Amino acid sequence: MDLPGPIHEILVLFGGFILLLGGLGVSNYYLPTQFIQPFRWD
Repeated sequence: MDLPGPIHEILVLFGGFILLLGGLGVSNYYLPTQFIQPFRWD
């Protein structure tokens, strides 16, 4: 896939932004359920 420079940069930035948001969402969803729930400090 051979794209012009600006379009390619925008796609890379957009894809990276989506991956970053996805990673944050997954960690925010899984970390409390997987790590905080089993180890309750009551």
